[in-house]
Amino acid sequence: MKRLAFIFLIFLAAGYSAHGQNKTITEFDLYGCWTLESNENGQPPQKWIYKSCEESDSKLAVRNSKIRFLAYSKCEFQEITPSQIICPGIWKTLEGTWSYDEVSGLVEIFYPENYMVEFWKKLKEEHPDLVIPNPRLKKKFRVVGLNDGQLEIEKTTHNITYSK
Repeated sequence: MKRLAFIFLIFLAAGYSAHGQNKTITEFDLYGCWTLESNENGQPPQKWIYKSCEESDSKLAVRNSKIRFLAYSKCEFQEITPSQIICPGIWKTLEGTWSYDEVSGLVEIFYPENYMVEFWKKLKEEHPDLVIPNPRLKKKFRVVGLNDGQLEIEKTTHNITYSK
C-alpha cells in the first residue's frame, strides 16, 4: 500500500511540473524591445524569431525591424516614410498602439491615428467608396513561443489592403 501511495505521489508531482511548463504568455511578458533576426540559411522562415534588443546578434538582426512594446497599449516601431528629398523615403520611429489577446496569442500593431492624414484624406476624395479604418493596422501576428529571450511568431498578415 505504501508503494502504491509513493507511485501516486510521483505521478502527481510529474503532472504538476508538466502543467507549469504550459504557462500562457501574458502581455507583461511582451513588454520591452524586440528585433527580428534573419535565419542563417537565407530561406524564408516558417516561424519568425524576434530576440530582445539586448541579446540580439547585430549580424543577424534585420535592419529597422525593432518593435518596442510599452505599457498602456503604446508601442514604437520603425517605418519608411515618404520624402520629397530622398527617394523612396527615410526611416522614422513611430509611436503607435498595440493589443494582445492572451487566449489566441494574437498581437495587432496599429499606426498612429494621425499618420499621413493628408495622404489618406486625398485618397478618400479620389476613391469615396474605399473603406480606410483609422487607426490603420500595420502588422498582425500570433505569438507561438517565448523562451530564453526569444519571441517566436507566425505572421498572419501579408500586405495590408483595404477593400471597397
